[in-house]
Amino acid sequence: MPQVVPEAKGDFEATGSIQLRSFGATFDKYRVRSPSANLAVRTDGSWAGVLSGRAIDVSVDETTLRGVDLVLSRSESTPDNTVITGQFEGKMLRFEFDAKGARIRTPRFSNTYYGRFPKEGALNYGQGGEVTLKGEAASATPPWPQFALALVAAFEGDAAGGPNSSGHIGADGQVH
Repeated sequence: MPQVVPEAKGDFEATGSIQLRSFGATFDKYRVRSPSANLAVRTDGSWAGVLSGRAIDVSVDETTLRGVDLVLSRSESTPDNTVITGQFEGKMLRFEFDAKGARIRTPRFSNTYYGRFPKEGALNYGQGGEVTLKGEAASATPPWPQFALALVAAFEGDAAGGPNSSGHIGADGQVH
């Protein structure tokens, strides 16, 4: 039986974050965290934990993660375009980030944020900077599958009023 990697049991130091206003998710090499998500990589490379109140167990390859209730695919990942599509609980998801803006499509949340505004160590999307990617999330090719899992946690869990969505991401990038 695969076990959580030992590194996931130490202190959590976020290396990337996704924020929608004050809600969002953070991640490092071994974990994805938000008020509604606690996921970790296991010794066999699969990921498991809780996402929006549901147990998650997914296998991962270079472009896809698959499990019961969650399937995501990275269809494009270039320095100017990242597209992740899939399903969560049988409902369609689409996340697209490019030079023109960010398009977020989930059953609970659907919006387009026009414009990409780089800042030191971050990318802001939308005229008011409504969506912010920081650290590794703002890199030319965000880490897979952490980025994808954090997107689902941020937009289908926390911002959409999912279970335990009273928490927020602080200025320090940590879940509070």
